[in-house]
Amino acid sequence: MPILKWKPRILWKTNIGIPIRNYITAGDYLYKMEVLGGRIRWRRKLCEGFSPSIGARDKVYVSCKNGEVIAIDTSGNVLWEVRLNRRIMDRVIVHSDTLNDYALYV
Repeated sequence: MPILKWKPRILWKTNIGIPIRNYITAGDYLYKMEVLGGRIRWRRKLCEGFSPSIGARDKVYVSCKNGEVIAIDTSGNVLWEVRLNRRIMDRVIVHSDTLNDYALYV
């Protein structure tokens, strides 16, 4: 493990309230964090080079460069996934997300 040669310091801080969406991406992982305390609620390994979008009810829609689109619920469970016949170079756009009416634009 490398030795830290500098000491980080807080330059400023402010109370931003409690955000509704607290997802973080790092590498090939998507994390759901607790805002207060910063505890990781769950993490899910996804595809290489993914881009997340957040829809209604805090669902996450992930587009992968390999053409895969994945829907994930607030508990980290995969709701569905589909593979398109082409590469995806940007995140999906969530138009609507109700029980019977949704549209994702890729």
